[in-house]
Amino acid sequence: FTWLYRIAYNTAIDKVRSQTNKTSKEIQMDASNVYMITSESLNQDVMDIKTHLKSLDEKYQIVINALFFEGMTQQEASDELEIPLGTIKSRLKIGLRELKKIYDPE
Repeated sequence: FTWLYRIAYNTAIDKVRSQTNKTSKEIQMDASNVYMITSESLNQDVMDIKTHLKSLDEKYQIVINALFFEGMTQQEASDELEIPLGTIKSRLKIGLRELKKIYDPE
C-alpha cells in the first residue's frame, strides 16, 4: 500500500505544479497586456503634452523640451543653451505653470 500512497502523492504534486505554471503564465500575459495599455496611453499623453507645449512661448518650450524630453539636468540645459541656471529654473517654473493652466483652466 505504500507504493499506492506514493503514486497518489506524486500525482497530486504534479497536478499542483502544473496549475501553478498555468497561473504564472496567465499572470505574465496579463502583466504584459497592462504594460501595452499603459505604454499606449503614455504615448498619447506625451503627444498631448507636446501639442500643448507648442502653444507656449518658445523660451519655455525650449527649456521644458530639454529637461523632460531630452533628459537633461538643469545644469546641462544651462550649459547647452548658454542660459544662466537661474533663468532655466524660472522658465521651467513659469512654463509648467502655463501648461497647468492649459490642462486645468480653473
